[in-house]
Amino acid sequence: MRLVVEHGLRVRNWQRAWIPSYFCQEVVESLMATGIASERYPDYPSAGSVSNIDELDYRAGDVVFVVNQFGIRQRPNYQALEAQNVDTIEDHTHDPWSRWAKSSLATYCVASLRKTLPVPDGGVLWSSSDLSLPHQPPIIEERELASSRRLAAMVLKERYLRGDSSCKKAFRELYQLGESHIADGRISGATQTSVELIKSFDVELWRRKRDANIRELTEGLANVDGIDLADLDSIPSGQSAFSLLLLAESQALREHLRTSLVSGSVYPAILWPMTAPGLSPSAQDIDLSCKLLSVHADGRYASEDLQRIANIIRRSCEQFRSYS
Repeated sequence: MRLVVEHGLRVRNWQRAWIPSYFCQEVVESLMATGIASERYPDYPSAGSVSNIDELDYRAGDVVFVVNQFGIRQRPNYQALEAQNVDTIEDHTHDPWSRWAKSSLATYCVASLRKTLPVPDGGVLWSSSDLSLPHQPPIIEERELASSRRLAAMVLKERYLRGDSSCKKAFRELYQLGESHIADGRISGATQTSVELIKSFDVELWRRKRDANIRELTEGLANVDGIDLADLDSIPSGQSAFSLLLLAESQALREHLRTSLVSGSVYPAILWPMTAPGLSPSAQDIDLSCKLLSVHADGRYASEDLQRIANIIRRSCEQFRSYS
């Protein structure tokens, strides 16, 4: 992301970036570190079109970030933006192999590959318009170290999953350490380990398995009081949801669910915290951040794992109701 913004500042004369209001604030802070001016526009992760980006108050030198949040959004129409010579950057991190990503009409596209593939680091940048791209950056020492820690964590986790309980604390600490330092230092290329893993990986099989798992988990949680789930039938054709997207009726219930899952060795994600925002969030942004929970259901999980996760969530909701 930072690489393409710095490139756009040099060769596209970008001066201001429009950023979705509901977006990873660490990424927002990284973008602002390039020196580009920033504005937020209201946009939230629901199955449907990206908010009315054609109605924003554009000026010369603007670029708009469009995010396929959780892999469930519809591709917007860019005709109005093109008429105003406004560039676009799409973030396809949550479904890099979607039909939208493959047929994108954006100026540039980016995706972080470690979010959807079992690799320790790496991202991809391309131009659907065949525009010039920045040079591939070299691998820096900080990235090599963070990536090696993440990779070591996954090796230890495999031992843990095979019954060696002594590895759990070590792999959790290594993973968190690698994750917290993965963006340290200058912009870096991907490590050779990740490059080789990606070359040999069956991406489409992994993606189909994730899609099937999310559907099975969604069906297992039908009619549970207190939570809403993304409507998978509303997702555009050719796209796959990133995770089970769960909206709790209150922050208290979300926290109860998260605690119950962690107690059962299931580690959901909060996407995204608005506690240290790069751009001032609205009340709606903060409220959504306090109620959403992203539950992983990718190719690592077998049917019995999904049933166990569904049972934890179902029981946790029932317990919360009985306490309230």
